[in-house]
Amino acid sequence: MKVLLVDDHEMFRDGISMLLTKAYPEVEILQAQDLAQALQQLRAHSDIEMILLDLHLQESSPHENIKSIKSRFPQIPITVISGEERPEFIRNILEYGVKGYVPKSIENNEFIAAIKQVLAGNNYLPAGIAAEIKRCEEQGTPSFDSLTDRQKQVLALMAQGISNQEIAERLNISGNTITVHVKNILKILNASNRTEAGFVAIKYGLV
Repeated sequence: MKVLLVDDHEMFRDGISMLLTKAYPEVEILQAQDLAQALQQLRAHSDIEMILLDLHLQESSPHENIKSIKSRFPQIPITVISGEERPEFIRNILEYGVKGYVPKSIENNEFIAAIKQVLAGNNYLPAGIAAEIKRCEEQGTPSFDSLTDRQKQVLALMAQGISNQEIAERLNISGNTITVHVKNILKILNASNRTEAGFVAIKYGLV
């Protein structure tokens, strides 16, 4: 079995590798510290059976990491490993078709159980997080359709990693106006930062 582990912290990669090797002595673990290296490994090894992906890599955004890999290698299941545990953020991640979401706070035995679930073709999500996501869905979330056309323009540019000042210049409006737009967009989408809002932009085809 061959697994690709993508994380920009060497110590974390080594720790995960030790856990996997203990549970699966026959496993071959390939490592990558960024998106470019991950794509290189995937092109070089057509027999990779699973990707373990940290969302927050240097020089690339979370949605870019998932989208770049899924568009090129859709058949390989992705399990996200992240310190992020907010249900709304995780729900957006799952909509990209990842097979599992494993918080970094998870116990070792549950981590191995998650890997086994995904390798068996199942989805994995910790029970506590699944319950929180269900609760948020029952409460309802603000609609994307609540955004004005101008806010959607701003959101599309935000999702591309463009700064507020550059957005203001492109749209020929003041920086203060952009700041207000960004604040309102985050509030309407119930997003805590630009990255999370970017997932919504991708979901609705703005980028």
